[in-house]
Amino acid sequence: MAKQALVVEKSKYPTLLYRKNGVLKLLESGFFAIGLLLVLSVFPFRSPGFVVGMVLSAVFAMLIVPILYLIWAKPSYELYQDRLLAKVGTKEETIWLHEIEKEYDLPYMIRVKGKRFPLLVSDAFLKELNVQLEVVRRGWKK
Repeated sequence: MAKQALVVEKSKYPTLLYRKNGVLKLLESGFFAIGLLLVLSVFPFRSPGFVVGMVLSAVFAMLIVPILYLIWAKPSYELYQDRLLAKVGTKEETIWLHEIEKEYDLPYMIRVKGKRFPLLVSDAFLKELNVQLEVVRRGWKK
């Protein structure tokens, strides 16, 4: 096992705006639904106030929820020569690089033992991960 991490990254706000895991999607949907119910209780359907309230609810869900998730979960990732260590909230998961399969529909999704796993990381981290995956697959020494 390698002792020192090749790359260490804590997820940043701009990354969470366009890369989401299941919990973040659920939180955004929940906050939007709560906003919808609040707007419906105050304004009649299809009134100008309703439309403005819905837009503000959507903006809140898309821009504020990632900040709350970042404060709450503090996602961070460490890439070693033989494994990837993912810490999200209190959960810490070690993923061996030889178990990772790439998903080609979304670059930040990987498949581990048949299960899809989102990585909330930058493009530079993904590039380094892909290089390390090739090193492991081909048996090269880095």
